[in-house]
Parts: sequence; C-alpha cells; structure tokens
Amino acid sequence: MHNRPRCRRSVLVVAVVAVLALVIAACGSIQDLPPSTEDAPGPAELSALGAGCAGDAECESGTCSDGVCCSSNCDGECSRCDLEGSRGTCTPVPSTTECGTPSCDEGQLTPAPHCDGNGGCVASAPTSCGAYVCEDETACFEACTPGSNAACSGNLVCAQGTCAPATCTDGVRSAPETAVDCGGGTCPRCAATQTCAVGTDCESGTCGSGGTCTAPTFAWRNTSYGTCSAGACSVGTQTRNVWCERSDGTTVSDALCTGTRPAQTQSCNNTNGCTWYAGTYGTCSQRCGGGTQARPVYCRDGVGAQVPSSWCTGTPPTATASCNTHACVVNVVAGPSAAMGPCWSPPSCLGGYPAMPSCPAGYAPTRSETACGNPNNCGGNWALCTFQNVAHYGCADPTYVMGIAVRECTYQ
Repeated sequence: MHNRPRCRRSVLVVAVVAVLALVIAACGSIQDLPPSTEDAPGPAELSALGAGCAGDAECESGTCSDGVCCSSNCDGECSRCDLEGSRGTCTPVPSTTECGTPSCDEGQLTPAPHCDGNGGCVASAPTSCGAYVCEDETACFEACTPGSNAACSGNLVCAQGTCAPATCTDGVRSAPETAVDCGGGTCPRCAATQTCAVGTDCESGTCGSGGTCTAPTFAWRNTSYGTCSAGACSVGTQTRNVWCERSDGTTVSDALCTGTRPAQTQSCNNTNGCTWYAGTYGTCSQRCGGGTQARPVYCRDGVGAQVPSSWCTGTPPTATASCNTHACVVNVVAGPSAAMGPCWSPPSCLGGYPAMPSCPAGYAPTRSETACGNPNNCGGNWALCTFQNVAHYGCADPTYVMGIAVRECTYQ
C-alpha cells in the first residue's frame, strides 16, 4: 500500500519524458528554439537639434555639424551650428572672426580675411610694411638687428633697432658713406686713416692708394663770375674771386698752389634788349604762277645796330614768302546755251551759242572758240574738252548736244 504513490510518480515522469522526446523529435533540440522577444533591445533614440553628436546618424535632422545636431550643414568658416543662443541652427559668426590666414609679399601685408557677419568671408585690403620688409609669408618685420639692414626696405638702415633713413649721425656706415658717418654724399669728410674712395671723402682732400685718407693738398679755387658790366644788348666785363685752398677748405697763400692762376676777369655780353628786325619784302621772282620774295632779318641792339643772331631769343621772323601765286593762264567757259537745257536732242545747236565770257581783271584774251557737240565725246575740239574739264553736266541720253563758248585768258 505504501508503494503506490511512488509508482504513480514514476509513471508521470515517464510520461513527461516521452512527451518531451516527441517534441524534440518534431522541432529539434531545445537549444534551437528562438529567443523570447521580451529580451531583445529596442531601437536607439535620436538626438534633437542642438544636442551633441559624433555623426549624422545620431541626429533626428540627419545632420551633425560643428559637433551638434543641426538643421542643415554649415559650410565655410563664417557660419556655425554650435553658437550659444542658436545651437542647432547655422548662424553667422561675428564680423571680427578671421576666415583665413594673412599673407606677406614684396613688402605688402594682406591681413587675414574676416567674416562679414552675414556668413560671408571678406578679403582684407593690403597694407605696406612701411620701413620694413616681409619677415615670412605671413608677417612683416617690426624691428631690425643693429649691424644688419636685412629687415629694412629700400635704402633704410637699422639704427638702434629701428629702420630709418640714413643720417650722418646714426652710427651706421651706409652708402654713400665711406666710413661710419663720414665721406661721400653730404656727410662730413673723414679724418686721416679713415676709409675713403676719392679725395673729397677726406678732410685732407686726398685718398691714398690703400683707400685711407692722407695728408692735405692745395688747389686753386674760384667763385662764379659776377654780373656783367655791359648795358642792354652790348659787350662788357665780369669778375670773380680766385684763391688757393688747402684740402681741408682753409684759404692759404697763393704761393702754395701750383699751376697757372685762373683768370679773374673775362669779357661778357648782355643780351637783354636785343630784338629781331624784319625789313620790307623785295620784288617777287615771278609775275604769275607762284614766285618768292625776300626781306632782311637780323638781331639788333637798342639803336638798330646789327649784333650776333645768338643774342636774340625766340624764333626769328621768316625771311622769304610766296608771291604772285595766281595762274598765268585761265580758261573762262560760258554754256550751255540757255535755250538748250542740259539734255537736248536731236544733235544740233538749235539754241545757238552763249555770249563769249570776259577775262578776269589783269588778264587778256589769247584764244577764243565756240563749239556745238556732246561734251561726253569732245574729240579734238578745244572748247568742248575745256568745258568737260571745267563743268561737265552729264546726261542719260548720250546723244545730247549743247552750244558753249570758251575764252583763254593770259595774265598781263
């Protein structure tokens, strides 16, 4: 009686095992069953505008710009999405923000471009390095090293750490100085033993073969000639001072100078008051047909006497001129006859001939002729040919004729 429950449990276990065996046989092992959906992770949450991000996939907007989720991409350096007060929206940066790098070339410094406050990048205007040159590709020198002019522009020199125009008291030897603050240009002359290039570099006036100033020499000196004593447009004299000078500029006895003493006086002329004179034209070389006529032209003083032409200034008057340029022979034509008209046909001078024209004043007739015909075909007729050259009327009808009169007039 006590063994029945144990038997029932054994039967139940055997039944469960049998069921499991059937399930495994039909569906595979227990390990092959799919996991429960209750244990699977859900989709990642996306960040809103303005939230920090490392990539576009983290943002609801699909755009990560400047490290925050942004409504759009911010291109360039003048718009950002992470500005305080506007995170998540592309906003122009302040106009003081640089958007590039400065550059320096050939003594011209171009500052870095800057933002314009509207998202644009504005180039900066170039400025001169002034007394300095470019230190590198981005900046100018702002100081110099004493003893070196490499940082200085043009002919400036480095004096006490600053580039400045050379002077005779800056303690720097600069061209055209031959030694420090002396020789060449307008600086004082150098003392003995200092470097020189020519005698005028030295107080002594002598530059030795070794390129150093030596002992003094002596030379004649003189001033420019004074005012000429001549009156208006005449000859006179002028004088100047002459002296012997030591090479340091001191006047000494004439006996110390060698060579011929320069002249102290010379003749001179005063050209003030000299004027050009032009006389009356003479007879023309031709009666007609173009000739020439001449007149006297010369420089003279106040009383009318002729003086050298070089004493007069300005362009002298013309000495020759054309004259009697009128033609020696002219042809005077009359026609066509009034009754004819410009195109008369048939070919006959029914309208007669015009009156023979008169010669101009000063001319006399030397040949006269009337003619009837077509001026388009003058042939050997002198009157028609002359008329054709003087006043050809032309006509569509090549058969028209006209009556004309021509007179040859010769100048008397």
